[in-house]
Amino acid sequence: MNAMSDTSYQYFVEFETDKSCPHDFGGDPSILLFFQSWAFSVQFGGQHDLAKIASHFKLSLKINLAPLLKFADRNVENDFDARELTQSWQSPDELMHCVSQIINALENPDPNLSKLITEEYELLLPRLQDLHKMCIWAIQEKSLIRMSFGTLNP
Repeated sequence: MNAMSDTSYQYFVEFETDKSCPHDFGGDPSILLFFQSWAFSVQFGGQHDLAKIASHFKLSLKINLAPLLKFADRNVENDFDARELTQSWQSPDELMHCVSQIINALENPDPNLSKLITEEYELLLPRLQDLHKMCIWAIQEKSLIRMSFGTLNP
């Protein structure tokens, strides 16, 4: 067993309002965190299947993934971490547009994307659909949105 197998993750979507969002994830959102992390790794040459899917979205389908990559670690250990967490607040409009384009691509995959999507990643689409609903709500509420994660070591 390695250190990664002892780590569990919590995923958070927060809103800059006192109101509670009526939408939540219909299942474990960890696939979304993994996709975001591997999508971020593309700029460094990430070769995981999720990185290849993100690369296809970005390069072949010209989807701007930047709003989806604006997420932060909640485990603040220094000033840089605190700044990253604070700066991860964003307008939900661009995030919703990005997520909408990805959902459309997953619902109507081209032949190259079809080769990359396996059963292992079938939960990505419903979690993105959940996030999309949260974005719509945030737009209606005129609220900023923030995606973040935390690690828990049992």
